Formats: sequence, structure tokens, C-alpha cells
Amino acid sequence: MEWLITIHGHTLHFYLDSASVRGSSDLDTRRRRVEACLNLLPPEHIRVIREPIIVVNRLPGHRERGGGWFPPASASGNSTVFAWLGERNARNTNVQAGEILARVGGLAGTGIIGITAHSFLLDADWGNGHKAYEYTILHELAHSVDYHANLSRQK
Repeated sequence: MEWLITIHGHTLHFYLDSASVRGSSDLDTRRRRVEACLNLLPPEHIRVIREPIIVVNRLPGHRERGGGWFPPASASGNSTVFAWLGERNARNTNVQAGEILARVGGLAGTGIIGITAHSFLLDADWGNGHKAYEYTILHELAHSVDYHANLSRQK
């Protein structure tokens, strides 16, 4: 299942690859909350996010909680997208390598924002009226914004 969420004129691609997430009875509410939360971000931050947001039961490496930001390939050819490829990680994420490569534009394409189903379904109130899953999404998106806007590397 794919959500296309447009924020400040920029479309973000959410792929809900977890059966437990797709079967959740409150997906419409969750989507509205995610949209409202992301609309609080400045347009210049939203516009630099290139990565698909992929919700899976387990991230590569078998982790079942939290999220992760997997940056795009570097000039030296290193790419954490490789972490999503291969038979073992296809079993962990339940997303086949061909589908990952299509979503990111190939090995030289963009990175990936991964969120576990556990964290995407975590409804704990973490303050200021926001749910835990909103903070997890914001945290991982912040890595993308930092990277693409060159924020932490500015002098």
C-alpha cells in the first residue's frame, strides 16, 4: 500500500509494507495526523526530502523497533541501500530487492527512510499533543533534511 502525501507542494511516498500496519483500523486517522504534523515543518525542509518512507516489520539487520535513515550512495559508491538488498534482508523487511531499487531509483539513486511497524503503530502520547509515531517519523525525516540541506556540515 502506498500513501502519497503532499506537503507544501512536495509529495512524499510512504510505503506501508507491513501487514499489521495495513490491517490497522485507524489508518485514516494516522494519515491525517502524519499530514498535520508534517505541515508544521518549514517548506524549505520538506522540499529537500527525496527518500521514500518505508514501513516494515523489521529493518535490515532484524531490528523491530524505531526507525532508520539510510543515506544515498556516496561519491565513493558506498550505499546503505545495499542493506535493503539480498535474500536475508528481503526476508527481514518483506520487500524484494527489485521493489527497493524501483523506489529509490537504482543503486545510484536516493536513500531510504525506514520505520518499523512497532513504531508506526505506537500511540503513546509523547507530549504537546503528538503521538510517538509522529516523533519517530520526524526524527528520521530530520536526518534527510540535515543531509540534503547540508545543515550540520555548514560552517
